[in-house]
Amino acid sequence: MKCKNLLVLSLLISFNVAALEKPAEIKIDNIFMSSLNTATFRVVSQSANWHCDGGPRNPAWSYIHEDDPGAKTMMSGLLTAFAAGHTVQLYTIGVNSPEGKICKIVEFRIDK
Repeated sequence: MKCKNLLVLSLLISFNVAALEKPAEIKIDNIFMSSLNTATFRVVSQSANWHCDGGPRNPAWSYIHEDDPGAKTMMSGLLTAFAAGHTVQLYTIGVNSPEGKICKIVEFRIDK
């Protein structure tokens, strides 16, 4: 029984780790904010590439929901990167929605 539980736990952990995606570094083209849906704060790039596999493209975008832990800190960091014109490396997960897959930002790195 212990082995079976360990196997199930290992599969769950590996599934969660595999879900984290790292698209190409981007320059933020614009930021969209809305209180009408779950994608409260959107980072948009004019990249032809997605921010998560199967996510929106042309333009590509990903989001932070204002109720997520650390959301205000992440939003202010991305606003600063946008204002300074810095490159951003996003780490995202794909989330299914009624409109299709959308990309949720879970962490990021800002480069000079």
